[in-house]
Amino acid sequence: MSICEWVRSSAAKIFETRSLRVLSAIFLMAFVATAAAQAQVTISISPTNASVLTNGTVQYAATVAGAADTSATWLVDGLAGGSAAAGTITATGFYTAPASSGPHTVTATSNADPGQSASTSVFVSATLVSINPTTANLAPAASQQFSATVSGPADTSVTWSVDNVVGGSTTTGTITASGLYTAPSATGPHTVTATSNADSTKSASATTNITNVVIAISPTSVAVPVNTTKQFAATVTGTTNKGVKWYVDGIQGGAVSTGTITTGGLYSAAPSEGTHTVTITSNADPTQSSSSAVTVTSVAVAISPTAVSLNPGVTKQFAASVTGTTNTGVKWYVDGVLGGAAASGTITTSGLYTSPASGGSHTVSIVSNADTTKSASSAVTINGVSISVNPTSAALAANGTQQFTATVTGSANTSATWSVDGVAGGSAATGTVSA
Repeated sequence: MSICEWVRSSAAKIFETRSLRVLSAIFLMAFVATAAAQAQVTISISPTNASVLTNGTVQYAATVAGAADTSATWLVDGLAGGSAAAGTITATGFYTAPASSGPHTVTATSNADPGQSASTSVFVSATLVSINPTTANLAPAASQQFSATVSGPADTSVTWSVDNVVGGSTTTGTITASGLYTAPSATGPHTVTATSNADSTKSASATTNITNVVIAISPTSVAVPVNTTKQFAATVTGTTNKGVKWYVDGIQGGAVSTGTITTGGLYSAAPSEGTHTVTITSNADPTQSSSSAVTVTSVAVAISPTAVSLNPGVTKQFAASVTGTTNTGVKWYVDGVLGGAAASGTITTSGLYTSPASGGSHTVSIVSNADTTKSASSAVTINGVSISVNPTSAALAANGTQQFTATVTGSANTSATWSVDGVAGGSAATGTVSA
């Protein structure tokens, strides 16, 4: 081998060795990146920090990202499925509180990656107090009506205070026994509190911001079915800059798990049940904000009866039941046609069905106006017309008589035409029959 050939051979071997090292490094980095991506399983839980009455219930939802298996195992105080003392929870996150008061922890653990979990506190009490609204931005000397809801005891009355002073004062603002708050003349934050008269350890509070720039959101609380929308409105006074920023659970614009909101205030509900907060902040004064409590509900639709047999040409009243939304309206269909048709039977907007003239099978269905993906159906059988004669045979002497009766079913018209040997009314030769 010449020197030139040896040099070329050695250079080729060096290049081949370095190439293999580079390729190995690339494959190693790709493997590490893939493993890291596969390990990025995350889980979140909603609602957070819920309060519930003793023996009450809360529906929790777990959102798992980064894995094909989105299921979770539910625990209460570290026990799978919970216990009688801590409260129990089903495989679908439905929590039932215990009979005694106290704080507990609900945890959802990813089945795809048991190392990933999310927890939230649940407060069980025999008395719960809530206040609405929870925040209010007011101009000096302006008024705001607050309301309190007490659950549990028979006595649902409350005592109102401002900055821990019953009835408030001129410097903090005053509040009446019915919850009407009047702001003071000076700007600043204050706390309005409703305390249960049945249990003075239970209360709920709202923050009032007395400012020259006032911002308000409408509505202040609302129930929205899953995967539907709700329009919110923002009002800003005390400045020419009316712009606001919109947030859901502290995230500008929201997220899929919380629901999203546009810059115009159009909220698109999350795909699962839960409670969320829509908040606006003033562009003119970012310290000023206003919030709305949003409950995302699951719409359920039912029809009654679910099956029925009818004669031709009669009416039947159907009833629709819609839960999970304040919009309980439905649209009525027969065989997929809004309002039905002559051949299938017609139905009014209130569910009054009129059967067709001939027999057959049809379907009456309803579709929720609040969530058009939710529907329910009823099977309708229209009976065919049938007739029977009694007696079915008779032996008579010449010139004798026999009373026959005809029974017609499947029609509102139960009359019949009588014939003998195919001749209507009969004849002298065959015998006669009356109408």
